Amino acid sequence: MLISVVNAVPIRRHDREKRSKQERRRAELERQRAEQAEQELEAERSRAEQERSRAESAERDLERER
Repeated sequence: MLISVVNAVPIRRHDREKRSKQERRRAELERQRAEQAEQELEAERSRAEQERSRAESAERDLERER
């Protein structure tokens, strides 16, 4: 009985360390996903700003032609 109890402690510690490692990995993946989503959002904002700028420029050109 003593052997089982003594041997169980490292197993529980190993399980806890394994869970902790999995949680860190999961958190890192979530951070990477959030960072990627932020970059995609920034790229979309940039495209929208460029499109708005082109539209304003085209509108000014039309006004000059009149």
